Amino acid sequence: MKKFFILLLAVIALCGCGKNLLEDEIYTEVYYTDIQYGISDRQNLSIWRVTDSQVWGEAPVPVVVFIHGGGWNNGDKKDWDVRKASVFASHGIMSVSLNYRLSPYPCRLDDDTRIKHPAHVQDAARAVKWIHDYIAEFGGDAGRITVVGHSAGAQIVSLLATDEKYLKEVGLDLSDLDGAVALDGGAYMTLSPMLFAETNAYHAELKSCYLNAFGSQTDDHIDACPYYHVASGKHIPPFLLVYQRNDEYRAIPNKAFANRLTDNGIRVETCEVSHSDHNSIFESLRTYNDSEGITKRVIGFVSRPD
Repeated sequence: MKKFFILLLAVIALCGCGKNLLEDEIYTEVYYTDIQYGISDRQNLSIWRVTDSQVWGEAPVPVVVFIHGGGWNNGDKKDWDVRKASVFASHGIMSVSLNYRLSPYPCRLDDDTRIKHPAHVQDAARAVKWIHDYIAEFGGDAGRITVVGHSAGAQIVSLLATDEKYLKEVGLDLSDLDGAVALDGGAYMTLSPMLFAETNAYHAELKSCYLNAFGSQTDDHIDACPYYHVASGKHIPPFLLVYQRNDEYRAIPNKAFANRLTDNGIRVETCEVSHSDHNSIFESLRTYNDSEGITKRVIGFVSRPD
């Protein structure tokens, strides 16, 4: 195991400590580490946890692995900040956030050598392998790893949790994931007619991101879409899908994906929201008491006893 440096971030305790307190009632210290799980500059991850054993006790704790969004060509693991990590830490959950190799920005559809599918999900699998092998050293439970992704990250975690080949490439299996949480993803199925039609600037931008990330071949798009990899008997873990009820681009593929999972005997929970937009769904995780109960649903899903 490579040596790495640990940066301690001191945070002043607010009031006592305990496993089920709200995030503003703990805590003492949280530390953050920057670790390479591969040779690329973008193949790195950060670990967030409380260092006071009185908060969590001695038993290993569940782990959420966050994969950021950004159209597969932008974003950073720092989007999972100390506030989000603190909310989960206050409920006895360790956080890991990771970077992965990005497709070019601006989009370069004419560059056949660009980073594109399956590089994003391959990096996620490599990171999960590192976490599975070493997280016990930080107090995490390698048997309770839940992958959480927002936007483009929702596609990555959903593909990782439905297409077994990526985890098998690194010596793991779908059964090594305890769950998958997809926050306001849309890329669960192939490009929809609304994107091909480019009915507005928003759809034109989405189409460009898709082609940039997945290429122009239909087979590549099918391979990149979680919907087409769902099947019974594969040990696909339980899912929680959070999405905007009133956004057609989000609601239609989420409902179809949820039905596909259910039809194949895979446990799935859905959380439709009416007042949160694409970004605020993710930012709601900065507080346990967000207005639409998103954080409680996510923490409850990660902490479920089964």
